[in-house]
Amino acid sequence: MLKKIQKYFNTNLVMIYDNTKKHKNNNNKKHFTLIIISDYFLKIKMLHRHQKVYKLLYSEMKNKIHAISIYTYTINEWKNNKIQKKYNINCKFSNI
Repeated sequence: MLKKIQKYFNTNLVMIYDNTKKHKNNNNKKHFTLIIISDYFLKIKMLHRHQKVYKLLYSEMKNKIHAISIYTYTINEWKNNKIQKKYNINCKFSNI
């Protein structure tokens, strides 16, 4: 899943958190939080960003993933976002 996302969105950063243990799950499918940072998302509305992610991960959603929380950001959006604190992420893009 990681390589697929990195390649398709030409990402600067992808973080995948497995939250399965936090949920009662009878069907052996996973729960994830997915954070994607890429300027691929410039000028794309949030709804369309999420639709693109769901489309890319369709087979995984059908067979392996029960639930996924998706966060998509451009580099500038990420620099100004508070989710870094929520997940205790100290991430700077020194090469950008």
